[in-house]
Amino acid sequence: MAQLTFKVKKVANKNLRTKVMGYASRAIANGVATFDDICAQAANNTTLHPKELALAFGLALDAVRDALKNGKIVDLDQIGRLYPAISSHWTETEDEQTLDGLTKRVAYRPSQEITAAIASAKLAWATAKEAADSEQQGTTTEPEPTGDDEQQGNNGGATPTPSGELEP
Repeated sequence: MAQLTFKVKKVANKNLRTKVMGYASRAIANGVATFDDICAQAANNTTLHPKELALAFGLALDAVRDALKNGKIVDLDQIGRLYPAISSHWTETEDEQTLDGLTKRVAYRPSQEITAAIASAKLAWATAKEAADSEQQGTTTEPEPTGDDEQQGNNGGATPTPSGELEP
C-alpha cells in the first residue's frame, strides 16, 4: 500500500480570542468519496448489489438518527462513536450561561482503526495550484473555528522543515 501524503495549505484566519489576523493550516482532501462510491467498494467480493448495501446502510443510519434523538451515545464499533453534544461560549459567571447561547451538535470520536488509517500519513505543503483547485472543488477541510485552532495554527505543534514538510 502506498504512503498517504496530506497536502496542506495555509489560510488567512482570525484568532477568535485576540481578534488578530494570522494563518492556520488546513488539509486538502484527495477528492470526495460519495455514498454510492463507498457502497460500491463495500459490495465488492460479496453477494450484495451496491444498491442493496445502500438500502441496508440507509436503514442503519435511520437507527443511528433515532438513537441520537433519544440522547444516546452511538457506538459504531470500527467506525467510532457519535455523541449528542452542545457548544457554549465562555462567560465570567454561571448566571450568564443561558440555553439560548447553546449550540446543539454531534461529536464524533473515531475508532482506533479509523485513526490508524491516517496516523502514518506524511504532510507536505500544497502548491499554489493545488490550493486554488481545492477551493474550486470544495476539498479543503475547514473545521469549525475555535480559539485554540487559530492560536495554535491547527497543526498540532508541527514545525516546517526546510523541505516544506511538517514534522511533529
